[in-house]
Amino acid sequence: MKTGKIRYWREEKSFGFITPDDGGEHADGLFFHASGLTGDRHMIETGDRVSYDIAMDRKTLKPKAVNIAVLTSGEELPSSITKTGGGKYSHGF
Repeated sequence: MKTGKIRYWREEKSFGFITPDDGGEHADGLFFHASGLTGDRHMIETGDRVSYDIAMDRKTLKPKAVNIAVLTSGEELPSSITKTGGGKYSHGF
């Protein structure tokens, strides 16, 4: 598995791009579709660190990220605030 950071995530369009930690040939961003996420797509955000595999897209014949799992959130939240999904936050009071 490779690791990287969500560079761009467009929930309403169900796609985004990952910047690989190792740079390499996908340093400009690796495409992913929401169907490649292993968890809840509403819990992923730009800046999250992820692990992923690379597969060839059957339609475009280009590489894409699959089996994407969030490792750490890209945002440090105060302890009274929790992420609830879809970019929303809940205050613990």
